[in-house]
Amino acid sequence: MSDATQSNAWLENAAGECFAIVGACSLGRAPTNQIVLADQRASRQHAVIRPQAAGQYWLVDLGSRHGTLLNGRRITQPTLILDGDSIGIGSGTLTFRHPILVSPETVANPGLDTAGSDLGLDPCWLLLADIEDATRVLATFPAEDVPTVTGDWLAGCQQVIEESGGEITQVLEDGFLACWPAQADSEQQVAWAVAALKGWQAASELPFRIVLHYGPVYRGGTGTAPGEGSLSGSEVNFVFHMEKLADQLREPRLLSEAAASLLAGQLELTEAGRHPLPGYEGEFGFAKF
Repeated sequence: MSDATQSNAWLENAAGECFAIVGACSLGRAPTNQIVLADQRASRQHAVIRPQAAGQYWLVDLGSRHGTLLNGRRITQPTLILDGDSIGIGSGTLTFRHPILVSPETVANPGLDTAGSDLGLDPCWLLLADIEDATRVLATFPAEDVPTVTGDWLAGCQQVIEESGGEITQVLEDGFLACWPAQADSEQQVAWAVAALKGWQAASELPFRIVLHYGPVYRGGTGTAPGEGSLSGSEVNFVFHMEKLADQLREPRLLSEAAASLLAGQLELTEAGRHPLPGYEGEFGFAKF
């Protein structure tokens, strides 16, 4: 067992034992792994957790026989993990712990976005889209049609994003992360994009939800290709937690308080209550439309 107090991220098993994540953390039955799993259903080299810039962690399955589950769903490509996520390997489950402890005032106050400019932080609009219950929904299509169906969905979303001056920065397993740098007309562009995506939700073969947030993020260099993960920071983690909240609330469209305060005059918004998010202190206000 590792001393998790020496790391800001760790895994916790059902017995309460904690295993620190230091650098790339490998998991499997082989004794050379950082975390050795005494489970015959685990592969010798089963999975790895890789830290990325600004405190992000990604879970990668290493071609294991029985697969790796994240919150009950098998992953097929590198996937961002967040505080409180459940990782299933073999017959066991590990809980990922990475408390961020950001206050509601920090997330809700867009005026803080210039404070980190010397650290490479830029204020951005962040939109996360995710296909609802993707495994079940995609199973209703013939296997040979799935790439076309998902490709058409992504192309429709991408057209809206790019026509409004945004870009898709990360293509995820069942969705994508997009951003718009804060500019003089970005509020109008984002409002148009969100309204257009609402229309695409009604027209698309695939049900999907969208969440929108505004805050300072670390941005990669210009020209970063989609899917390479050019955004990072606590606000990016925040929007991923927002998507999970939207799923719990069964809301197809959810805006953070920071985003809603800037778009209140351009979209017909309704309060969605105040809710806690794992790894963040207090409760946060949200809106829907």
